[in-house]
Amino acid sequence: MSRSFRLTSVLVILIAFIFSMNILAQKTEHSVGLDPKVVSGPKLGLTSPIEAPNTGYGADGVGNNWYSAAIPVGTLTLVGPTGGTLHQGGDFDGNGIFYAVRSPATLMTVNLTTGAETVLGTITGVTSGQTITSLAWNPSNSTMYLGSTNITSSELYTFNSSTYVATLVGTVTNCAGLIAVGINCDGAAYGVDIVGDQLLSINTSTGAGTVLGPLGFDANYAQDADFDNATGTLYIAAYNNAVGAGELRTADLTTGATTLVTSWGAVEITSFGIDNTCGPPCPVGSATNPNPPSGTTGVSITSPGNATWTNGAGTTNVEVFFGPVGNVVSVYSGTPITSLTIPAPLQYATTYQWRVVCKNDTCSASADTWSFTTIQNPFYTEVIDTLYPQAAQYWTGTTNGTAKTDGEVRGLNTEDGWFMFDVSSIPDAANIMSVNFNGYVNLTNYPYWSATPLPGLNPLTATASELKTSIEANSGQTVAYLYANESSTFTTGWKSYPLTGTVNADLEAALGQNWFAVGMDERDNSATYYINWDGWSQANIPYSCTILIHYSS
Repeated sequence: MSRSFRLTSVLVILIAFIFSMNILAQKTEHSVGLDPKVVSGPKLGLTSPIEAPNTGYGADGVGNNWYSAAIPVGTLTLVGPTGGTLHQGGDFDGNGIFYAVRSPATLMTVNLTTGAETVLGTITGVTSGQTITSLAWNPSNSTMYLGSTNITSSELYTFNSSTYVATLVGTVTNCAGLIAVGINCDGAAYGVDIVGDQLLSINTSTGAGTVLGPLGFDANYAQDADFDNATGTLYIAAYNNAVGAGELRTADLTTGATTLVTSWGAVEITSFGIDNTCGPPCPVGSATNPNPPSGTTGVSITSPGNATWTNGAGTTNVEVFFGPVGNVVSVYSGTPITSLTIPAPLQYATTYQWRVVCKNDTCSASADTWSFTTIQNPFYTEVIDTLYPQAAQYWTGTTNGTAKTDGEVRGLNTEDGWFMFDVSSIPDAANIMSVNFNGYVNLTNYPYWSATPLPGLNPLTATASELKTSIEANSGQTVAYLYANESSTFTTGWKSYPLTGTVNADLEAALGQNWFAVGMDERDNSATYYINWDGWSQANIPYSCTILIHYSS
C-alpha cells in the first residue's frame, strides 16, 4: 500500500483474519507513595467504634491518623494520630501484634488503641532499588512475608520480625508493581499490581505470580490488603486514581475483579490488617501432581485428554475449577475424583487455568492454580501493513462544539479532536486482535486525555456539536479506548499507545465502510493543561511504521 503524502498521525493495527473452511485521576506516574494532590479531609467517625463482626486497622498517610474499620461495611472510626510517617504496608502477626514499615526500611509496631508507633529497627536483606510496599502474615506456616517493587519488577521475601532480616523467596513474575499482599488461612497468597491493575496469586515457595484478572479500577499509590479470616474474603484498602479517593474493596479470587464496599474519600490507608485469627489448621492436604504439568504448551484443541492429579490426605470431597484466564469456573463438586475430561474443542493459542480444592466436612485445603496453553492455529501467518488518514479535509481535525477545524487535533481550552483512518486494505471479515495508535504531539502541558469511541459518527459529515458531544460522552475510564494521565514531564514528540476496551470489535464493525474514527478528549478542558497533535496536513517528518497482521485459514 503506497502513500505519496506526508502524514503524522498513524493508526497501527495488529489484526487476525480467520478464514473458515467456508469463510483520582492524578497527574503522575505509578507510585508507591501518597497521591501528592490529595489533602486530608475531615476526620471520620469521631464516635465510639461501630459494632461489627470483625475490625480492620490502618494508617492514613494523608492525615497521619490511625483508624479502625468495621468489617464488612468499611466504616472508619478515628483512633488517634500516628507518628507522622508514611506506612508502607502492615499486618498482624499470629500474636495479634500489628507490624508496619516506614521509610527508609524501618520496622515498627503500632498500638491499636492509640495509634502510637514503636520503632524496632532497620530491615536488611531487601534488594537495592526495591521499595518495601507490603507485609503479610501467613497463618499456615506462622511466617511473615514482605513484598517490594521498583515499578518494573517485584519481589517476595520471608521476614524475621525479631532480627529484621528479609530473605528473598523470588521475583513475583507477571507483576511490575506489587503494592499489597494478603495471605489466607490456608497459606494462599494474593498480590495487587498497580502497574497492570490486576490481581495475582503468588507462590510463597518461589514467588511466581499467576495473573487472575483485572481489578476493574485504576489502582495507584500506596495501598494494602488483608483477609478476613472469618469469611475468607480478601479486602483491599485501595486508592482509586480515577476518582482520587481511598476505597475499601473486596476481591474475587477467581477472576481478580473487585467490588466497591465504600469510599473513604481523602483518607488513603497505606497499612491495613484485619484483627482476627484462623481456626485450627485444616487437616486436609492439597492436591498435587497435576497433569498436564502446570505451564505445559502445545496442548491440542480437539483432543486435550484428561486433567489428572493426586488428592491430598484426608480428602472426602473435591471441587474442580477450569476455564480460560479470567473465566475460571467450577466444573465439578462431589465425591473425590482424580481425573476429569478436559472439555473440547478449546480455542487456539489460549491459556487455560485449573485448580482442585480438596475438602472434608469442615474445611478446604489451599489450592494452587495450574495452567496450560493450547497450540497456535496451524495456518497462522504474519503480514505487514500500516494505516493512515487520507490526505483530505476533516480526516483529522478539531471541534469546539460550534465549528470544525481541519488538520491539527487540539485538546486546548474546551476543544476536542478526532482522527480518521483509511482501513480499506483490511478484508471486511477480519478478526481484529489489537490496535495501536501513534501520533506526534506538537504542544502539551501535563494533560489528562482519552482516545474515545465515536459510535455511528462520520467526522466528514457530522456537525461540530455532534462530534464534541460524542467525544466527551465516551471519554470515561470504562468506555474510552485509552484513558491517559500523563506526567508533568510529558513532552512533545512521537507517542505510541495500545488501545483497549471495545476498539477491536468497533474496528471490525467499521471495516465495511473503509474508515475508522477515534475521538481525542483532553479531559481538563483547560488553558493550563493541554495536548495538541499534528494532523494529516501538518509539516512534520512522516511516520514510517510496520505492523503485524495475523491471518489464519
